[in-house]
Amino acid sequence: MTPSSDRNRTGLGGLQLLLFFFVLFTLFMTAGLPLIIHYAGGEWKMTAPDQSATAAFTWLGIGCFLWILVLILFINNFILSQFRKKRLLERLLQNGRHARGSVVQKQVLQAGGRGELLTLKVAFRNLVDAEVETYLSIVDSEPLQNRFAVGKTVSLLLDPDMGDPPVMIQGKGFQWNRPVMTLITLVLLILLTLAPGLLIYSYMQESRGYGWRYLGFGHPFVLIPFILGLELVVYTVIRKWAGTKRKASRLLLYGKPATATIINTAQTGLYINEQPQVRFTIEFEGSRGRMHQASFKQVVDLLKIPDIAPGKTLTILYDPEQPDQIQPLD
Repeated sequence: MTPSSDRNRTGLGGLQLLLFFFVLFTLFMTAGLPLIIHYAGGEWKMTAPDQSATAAFTWLGIGCFLWILVLILFINNFILSQFRKKRLLERLLQNGRHARGSVVQKQVLQAGGRGELLTLKVAFRNLVDAEVETYLSIVDSEPLQNRFAVGKTVSLLLDPDMGDPPVMIQGKGFQWNRPVMTLITLVLLILLTLAPGLLIYSYMQESRGYGWRYLGFGHPFVLIPFILGLELVVYTVIRKWAGTKRKASRLLLYGKPATATIINTAQTGLYINEQPQVRFTIEFEGSRGRMHQASFKQVVDLLKIPDIAPGKTLTILYDPEQPDQIQPLD
């Protein structure tokens, strides 16, 4: 259901099929499997419910609360967020600053009948007329035209308010991803049906004159929304963490390049893919002639350790308003 421009239609056939499979598999493991284990096992038939009335109504309230929480998180993450993104992109199309960019690097991630999924490295002049580069992911619906070959010029829109995304390739309008929208609607209907349906069915099958005393944490009415809630909370955190950071957007749109001198380097003790993470302390001259110091962490190839000795130089992007906010470009 993601809104996109004509040149930024999300999803190819293979990716959509993979998405459908992943969602259905997750639903089966989260909801279907607990239901099968609970009702196929039939342990609840062997013993009478032993919960107190207070505990029974407590678990009923917890179950209802968890289902409501799941619906709120799902609607916010997969429906309302898409409308918010649509409004942001519409605002960017209306109020964004036009710029010309040049394709520096092109990588084809996936090709299909609907086009090619690309990652482009694009160079352009930002809002303070500094030359910067960024990566953009798009779907090229007409790859035979070779519009995004290395060296080609592309039309960009820059968001002065540093929204997400702060930069996009200019398109002609919006198009909803119907297969994804259908999938989201289907999952929502399943959730809306499953909660009351499970509550009614379990009461008819398991109460046996004891009311809600059969409810507990292990019952599907409580366990399923608990697991779904955890998954949605984790997804929410990851989505926010992976989204465009405002500081990074400001550097991209308002940052200026500078040549910095390395003052000190020290390994943090963290290794990623057997490469050490290094903390850099640098010094550089700002636009007003003042010297500034800043630090950042970066994973460094072992073969390049000699190139980061104190006294060496590197190119950075810095925020003139907050000189401690920098980003290495080398």
